[in-house]
Amino acid sequence: MKRRRLARRYGEALGELAREHNLLDQIEEELALVRETLTSEPRLLRVLEDQNVTAEAKDQLIQSLFGKRLSRYALNFLRLVVKKQREAYLLDMIDAYVAYANEKRGIVEVEITAAAPLTDEQAKLLTEKLSRVTGQKVRLMTQIDEAILGGVIARIGDLVMDGSVRTRLELLGESLRRAQLN
Repeated sequence: MKRRRLARRYGEALGELAREHNLLDQIEEELALVRETLTSEPRLLRVLEDQNVTAEAKDQLIQSLFGKRLSRYALNFLRLVVKKQREAYLLDMIDAYVAYANEKRGIVEVEITAAAPLTDEQAKLLTEKLSRVTGQKVRLMTQIDEAILGGVIARIGDLVMDGSVRTRLELLGESLRRAQLN
């Protein structure tokens, strides 16, 4: 809980700054670059999270990696995270920033789990339907899980809409078991 609260505080603070300077999209793109760099090279993330590495060494690493690639706002944000020894929360802070930016744009991210990749037509129909349900623009974040057999599971924050074939079969099995007991 503390982790999420802390990440949200940092992400929203950066979001406010970016919003004041009309840089929501640019900072989001820069943070995506940071995430991609750190996740594609896990050793970098381990160095940043290592408490035995000095803040000065981490600061130099950040400046050498991102100094010429990020705006001063994003770069100073990373440097502040290191200075305050909050590196372990950095990826969560980036998520919190994206959530803040999407909220300000009126966009809701919906995590879709499907048994197979969605066609363009399926994605369009699903986006339209979910936009009507939420009253907001929808951005689909799709992942594949063949175990659900068919259909989709949509997650919007804490709300889960499970239209998977696996769940329907499980419910049918429960109904049949209850019917046999009666």
